[in-house]
Amino acid sequence: MSKVYSLSEIEAHHSKDSLYLSIHGDVYDVTDFIDQHPGGQEKLLETGTSIVTDLFENAAHSDDARQLLKTFVIGKLAEEDFQSQSSEAFKEDSASTLSTQSQESSTLFLILSSFLLIVVSAIYFGR
Repeated sequence: MSKVYSLSEIEAHHSKDSLYLSIHGDVYDVTDFIDQHPGGQEKLLETGTSIVTDLFENAAHSDDARQLLKTFVIGKLAEEDFQSQSSEAFKEDSASTLSTQSQESSTLFLILSSFLLIVVSAIYFGR
C-alpha cells in the first residue's frame, strides 16, 4: 500500500531542496529531477501550487516524459484533498463554459437584433 499524503504535507515540500508535486492524484518527489527538467527548474518551482495536473497536461508531455514521471511516484494524494481539487477544477471549468456560452448568446442576440433592425428599416423606409 502506498503512502497517502495530505495537501499540506505536499505543500511543505515546495523548494529546490525538496519538491513534491501531485498529478492526477499521485504524489511525486521530483527533487532529483529539478535541474534536468527541459523547461527549466523555474517551471517546476514557480507553479505556485503543488497540484499541477492541468499544468502537466497543458504542456503536452511526451510518452517518454510520462514514463519518467512514474519513476518518481511516492504515494497518493489524500482522497479529501483530491476530491476538493477536482471539485474546484470542475467549478472553474463550469464557470468558464458558462461565461463562453453567455458571450456566444450575447453575440448571437446582437447579430439577430441588428439584422431585424435592418429589415424593419428597409420595410419602413422602402415605402
